[in-house]
Amino acid sequence: MKLLNQSAVGEYLAARFKTDGVPKAVLSAVYRRSEGNPLFMVNVTDYLVGRDAIARENGAAKLLETSDDESAPDTIRDLIERQVSALSSENQELLETGAVAGVTFSAAVVSGVLGKNRETTEHQYRELARTTHFLQYAGTRMRPNGHAAPRYSFVHALYHNVIYDRVDEARKRRLHQAIGERTEAAFAGNTDLVAAELALHFERARDFPRATKYLAVSAQLAAQRGILQVGLIRAVNILRLFL
Repeated sequence: MKLLNQSAVGEYLAARFKTDGVPKAVLSAVYRRSEGNPLFMVNVTDYLVGRDAIARENGAAKLLETSDDESAPDTIRDLIERQVSALSSENQELLETGAVAGVTFSAAVVSGVLGKNRETTEHQYRELARTTHFLQYAGTRMRPNGHAAPRYSFVHALYHNVIYDRVDEARKRRLHQAIGERTEAAFAGNTDLVAAELALHFERARDFPRATKYLAVSAQLAAQRGILQVGLIRAVNILRLFL
């Protein structure tokens, strides 16, 4: 995504607040926190307006004196963290489990791992995609049993990274193990289709025998396609750790 310069951010703010001139303080507050990323620029502006940090007075945008204190996030990571924290604990759990599952993940896998009703979980993800900036619908993936599972993806890698980092290490390992086992069972007899995905989950769960197994499968498939066998080297390294 191409980053915007300060002048372009100023044009956006002028159009949004329907004013010819944008005060330097307002421009600086938005540009500094968004770093010129168009998506984050909109998010930061929404956040500051929603907190009454930016207001429109006498036909111009104005940064209020209290807007630059600790109540306003200094970086986009801070903003994302605050927006996630403002959600219900159940929605936070759905986002965090989805982040462990991957940048793109199956709602059906998450529902199984969390022991929730599948239809309810799918509805909750649809609502999260509709009402937040974090997720978008990513189509479906057919399972070997012929059922299509809806998938969602994080709109930006930074959303995924910040939410993934919220999960403590012990819980991450547990979730990676559960997600790996759930996916392995769903693709029983056809695990070569998701070998790389399984290798990642089992590696992060420190289930080295399974990780090595699926890394070897991934490397073999890559070799068959004429791709460098990086995965095989990785599998050997993990096997050494296990031994």
